[in-house]
Amino acid sequence: MAPGRLVDALTYGARAEAKLIAARMVAVADLLVQRTAELNVEGVHPNYMILTGFARASAEVGAALNLTSGAASRANLECLCRFHHRLKTFGGWSDTQYPDGTVVWTSPSGKTYRTTPGGADLFNSFATVPCGQPQPARPPKLSRAARVEQTRAKNRRLRPVNEKYSYTQKARRKELDRRRNHNRMRVTLKLFKGDEPSKSPYCTWINDPFEPEELPPDWEPPPPPPLNPEDPPF
Repeated sequence: MAPGRLVDALTYGARAEAKLIAARMVAVADLLVQRTAELNVEGVHPNYMILTGFARASAEVGAALNLTSGAASRANLECLCRFHHRLKTFGGWSDTQYPDGTVVWTSPSGKTYRTTPGGADLFNSFATVPCGQPQPARPPKLSRAARVEQTRAKNRRLRPVNEKYSYTQKARRKELDRRRNHNRMRVTLKLFKGDEPSKSPYCTWINDPFEPEELPPDWEPPPPPPLNPEDPPF
């Protein structure tokens, strides 16, 4: 089969998309890759590779490595539109292709441009390495003792502050629970006895007025009782 007919058979006609054409060409790269000097293709540099009969399609496939540094293969094929292929061949531009499909173009003045393959956001194998924060440099061993001492001094300074805060928050929760419970008992007494006060000696507080079930922000619990030296330390 002639190379041109083989291209048409693989691509289902010249109207197929360029990406589909390139993918099918890579599958038969070993059969179709030839040196352009052997084909005598007009207007193409002889040190680059193209696929036989591929000039009639909507894209060209060239080898990222020229013949002076290695043979063309599936690994070094790259898909270029006609503009970029001519730019690479005649415009003084050079390109470097990486295994993940990234191509770095270098202009004649030395400025570089990086491109990624289509679909890099969908396929992990095409994705570039994500940028992240660099690892912080480890401090020298001589400063470790100073850092440990600084941390311990901070802990000693904050320990009483944290203990007081925890004690206050716990006392606020207990006080709110106490008030809610007392108010619930007062509602129950009023439901069963109306305005008649209770005569029970065990909960005289039930006859007191209802207490607000919210505490002001500056509410502080009473200080804890002093420790009895006779009490066990647990």
